[in-house]
Amino acid sequence: MARQMNQSAGTGSNQILTSPTLAGVPKATAPLCEQFTTATIGTAGDVTYTAAQFCGGVIRRDPNGADRVDASPTAAAVIAERGMAVGDAFYFTLINENDAGGEEEIEIDPGTGVTALGSATSTAKGAARFRVECTGAAAIEIARVI
Repeated sequence: MARQMNQSAGTGSNQILTSPTLAGVPKATAPLCEQFTTATIGTAGDVTYTAAQFCGGVIRRDPNGADRVDASPTAAAVIAERGMAVGDAFYFTLINENDAGGEEEIEIDPGTGVTALGSATSTAKGAARFRVECTGAAAIEIARVI
């Protein structure tokens, strides 16, 4: 049962009161803060993200002087990594850490079983947030949401 502190008027004493108004309120089933594993990639060339990098939540990518077209892992690999069922979804962020002063962009090329809805690009010195949803036994969709 929830407790709150109450200072009694005029006495200066503290009392612990129980709060019956919170009894029976369901606890949150999901964490209030997401936990991420950050992958840092600085390869001077296009790369294929591993399922662990893709599912970790944050990819920090330095394109090293040129635009990059990085490939996503296969849908089957992502589904297996996350233990996903149809309708399950998660988010990840691609951070473009371009430090060469240019306008290098990073585009995600969908792997086997992956469908990109709209733009899958992170602009220079920016970040893009993506939603990944399982749409079939070996199919996912990625959509840029920010």
